[in-house]
Amino acid sequence: MRKQKTDALKDAKVRPFVLYSLRHTFLTRLGESGCDAWTLARIAGHASITISARYVHPSEDAVLDAMSRLRASRGAATQKLLSS
Repeated sequence: MRKQKTDALKDAKVRPFVLYSLRHTFLTRLGESGCDAWTLARIAGHASITISARYVHPSEDAVLDAMSRLRASRGAATQKLLSS
């Protein structure tokens, strides 16, 4: 497989990279898209979310977006209680 990767990178004129990095990128983006930790672990084939945590590296923007969604959700829940 190493030779095929080397040939593909050369043909595509892409700088060499560690193939396993794609797994980290995929799992990070999956997490940032809103996938819950348990589903992410299952997709990755991990026995626990602790292992998945090694792969997911959310950006600062992703963390801020998550907090904004939480605030919006909390605000909607408060509005629903007030209107009842």
